[in-house]
Amino acid sequence: MPDDVSCVIVHGYDEIHGYGGRAMLVALQSGETRVADQGSFACSFGERDCP
Repeated sequence: MPDDVSCVIVHGYDEIHGYGGRAMLVALQSGETRVADQGSFACSFGERDCP
């Protein structure tokens, strides 16, 4: 992972049902997390969405 990455986003995906449920946003330095509903399509998150 590049050194300048400060936040990662983990999307839930099921091969049968597709996207859905929640995504987890994680601030790498602090370990702080934020849960976001992602709906049935892959959501787009921006820098402001990270904890």
